[in-house]
Amino acid sequence: MRKKILVLAAPFPRYNLTGFRDWLLEGKSPSGMPAIVSFLRESYKLGHEVHITLPVFERNIKCKSFVHEDHLIVHPYRLPSFFLLIIYILLRKGSFLLDHFFALITLIYSFGFHKRLLSRLHPHFIYQMGFNIVLGYFLHKSSERPLINRYFGTHIWKRLKPSSNKKISLWQGFRNFPEIFNYSHYGNLVVMVNDGTRGDKVLEVFGVPEGKILFLLNGLDLEDNESCLDIRSMFPPDVFLVVAMARLVSWKGIDRILRALPEAFEYVPELKLVVIGDGRQRKMLESLAETLGVSSAVRFVGHVSHTKAVNTLKQADLFISVQYLSNLSNCLLEAILAGLPIISLADGSLDGLLEDGEDSVLLDPHNVERELPQTIKKLARNKTFYRHLRRGIKKKREEIWTWHDRISFELRTIERIISKGKQ
Repeated sequence: MRKKILVLAAPFPRYNLTGFRDWLLEGKSPSGMPAIVSFLRESYKLGHEVHITLPVFERNIKCKSFVHEDHLIVHPYRLPSFFLLIIYILLRKGSFLLDHFFALITLIYSFGFHKRLLSRLHPHFIYQMGFNIVLGYFLHKSSERPLINRYFGTHIWKRLKPSSNKKISLWQGFRNFPEIFNYSHYGNLVVMVNDGTRGDKVLEVFGVPEGKILFLLNGLDLEDNESCLDIRSMFPPDVFLVVAMARLVSWKGIDRILRALPEAFEYVPELKLVVIGDGRQRKMLESLAETLGVSSAVRFVGHVSHTKAVNTLKQADLFISVQYLSNLSNCLLEAILAGLPIISLADGSLDGLLEDGEDSVLLDPHNVERELPQTIKKLARNKTFYRHLRRGIKKKREEIWTWHDRISFELRTIERIISKGKQ
């Protein structure tokens, strides 16, 4: 008999986990958040019965349980539609209060729904995803069901004061209240992705015991990795092809790459750039390329699915990631798997994964636009150094997990923690 998992998530239109929400509710292909999609799919393959609850505002979506992809059982629940106006106002203003608001309304309006669902399902454990939902802790305390908290990195490491008795300022504590609440009410286990944002250090500062932390890199989806987007055919032969892949939002640093191109073209006239990904900054970045006079050598190709990513990247000569917050992304792991030399930043996010001069070139985060053109020149012109990096990055491929292995390890750890708690 399959053990049941009850997954709690709070994806909201235009704001949080949108691609994952559209996949479940509208049947679209999943875009973004492969960690969530892979957990749901692989947990079923590994013998669990997976249930997930989702808040909805839209009246055209029936709040009736249904089965997705023949095995994922989805339980939508309705939130009052008049809250949408508040959400859209906060979205327009880019307000940090959105996470507070989501956490509050999902708790108030769905606690009873979830209590009834728990009574009916008797799940083996509750699996709560993300910071904008705090419901899991209250369900855990009222039902005594084990609680697993799953986080996708953190943005507050640089705001902490680890050496002080006061971990974080009062203002930052208020701004990040849902996240800090979850750290302080951690349940049976916290699964934190190692994405370079120092999540393990943040958990340590907030007193989460080491034995209740699982700190892992994401996996990669290697199935169906045969097709690709043909990016080579977009340019004449014998170009030096650079690729950047990220969601097109401000902190991903695509603007830094574009600003480095005019100087880089002086050294490497055959240089071309392909930007893979989509997002709300795409038009702005396309305009920036026009303003800089580099648009003829740049192609924005939109979203490429994770199953096509590795073989698409294999066509390039170089991968660049110079993000403002952290550079240990799934896209960078896919570049490693593709065997591409990497230019990134010595910002601490890649410590223990990449080594400057051996498999990558890691730039000074405060001097990116000066160092990046010179580094592109070095890799395009110094073939001996380029081949050295390529050999080094191929050795790194052995450290990348498949999603199946990654989630299998996570579920075994969860089982061990739950069994230990029953003793």
